[in-house]
Amino acid sequence: MMRYKKEIFVFFLIFFVMVIWNYYFQLLTGDEIWTYGFSFNISNGLIPYRDFNMIVPPLYMYPLGMMIRVFGNYFILLAIYNSILEIGIMVLLYRKISWKCLLYFPLLLFLLTNAGYNILCLFLFLVFLEIYERKIMMRDFYLGLIVCLLVLTKQTVGGILLIVTFFLAKDKRKFLLGFLPIAMLFFWYLFQEHAFIEFWDYCFLGMFDFTSNNVAKDFDLLKIIYFMALIGLIKLFVTKKDKKLLFILIFQIIAFPIIDIYHILIAIIPILLYLHHYHFKSRYTLIFTSFFFFLALFYNIIDVLEANNHVQSLDFMRGKNSKTDFSFVSKLNHYIDEHYADYDLYFFSDIAYLIKIDGKRVINKYDLINNGNMGYNGTKKYIKELDDKCSIKKCLFVLDAIDTSGQINLEIINHIKKTYVKQNEIYNFIILKNK
Repeated sequence: MMRYKKEIFVFFLIFFVMVIWNYYFQLLTGDEIWTYGFSFNISNGLIPYRDFNMIVPPLYMYPLGMMIRVFGNYFILLAIYNSILEIGIMVLLYRKISWKCLLYFPLLLFLLTNAGYNILCLFLFLVFLEIYERKIMMRDFYLGLIVCLLVLTKQTVGGILLIVTFFLAKDKRKFLLGFLPIAMLFFWYLFQEHAFIEFWDYCFLGMFDFTSNNVAKDFDLLKIIYFMALIGLIKLFVTKKDKKLLFILIFQIIAFPIIDIYHILIAIIPILLYLHHYHFKSRYTLIFTSFFFFLALFYNIIDVLEANNHVQSLDFMRGKNSKTDFSFVSKLNHYIDEHYADYDLYFFSDIAYLIKIDGKRVINKYDLINNGNMGYNGTKKYIKELDDKCSIKKCLFVLDAIDTSGQINLEIINHIKKTYVKQNEIYNFIILKNK
């Protein structure tokens, strides 16, 4: 232990900086709200896919859900959890490139604000590469185990890795011995909880809707540089025939279909690691690394400049940096309880999860109607379900008063506005009901 005293001190310091930076300086994002909400649901005994909708397997959410169950409803637990995962990534980078791993610190710091399951996917993928490079007994068993965890974190990356790694495995029986037990246990859990059909719909069939609704349509300098990197990676693979490059190419699926700065930076880290490990003295490697280093540094500086509004009105996330102070949330919940206590309540807003957590209301699948998050042909399905429910029950809809051009499904929003009767507009929300 004393031999690594300096490393332990440095990584603990980095961990402390990550937690403080993410919670007190980085602005709250929708991904943080939904990720915490998923884990909060799990901590309260709700079953993914059956009780609420997610479009990814649940491995990332369960450890955070257990943390919330043990320590209580505190939003800072999300920052702590993501920072632990990123310290794990830093340690894996350190094993490869020593203190050059600090070059990745600005990238990982920036990624904290939209970390989520992609950070766990990156961590597991780096573990996968580490195991693949080692000539150890039972290597195929450990690869099967890690691939299983990857499938349960991000089905697109894990699914392709499963197919490729299985065919490359020297001992396919050991690979399956590592993969199948946990996979079978997970599917048994889904069947036991009557959630398998919904899981298949949201995580597989629904990917068609998600891709068509979220594919990147714009083209900028960052995307050009990224696609140039992909072309270079393909050429390097053709030249070197290194299977690690094939795996890294497969990992690039994580950037698609959104291809924004967050997804690109996560996808680029294994590429940078490979270049550092084998071609660090290359001029192109230094230029490539410097570009992403200073890009992440620039966005981190912007975070500091925008860190001027910390939440005070929501006890469970007090101190979190946000553009919104959320002082209206408790007032809105009180208004609904006072006037519409006997109505089935539907929140259609980016902050629906926060409003329901504050109001101690049960979160369900109708609280997240983002494009591509409702399963196959989800828009028509959700509209029909809502109309069927509201034909026999009293329903209340709470919508953002300002029209959004973001991720919320506007077809559903417009249907609600046309079909149901507006009652009031309060705290920038429109209140509509059926009876």
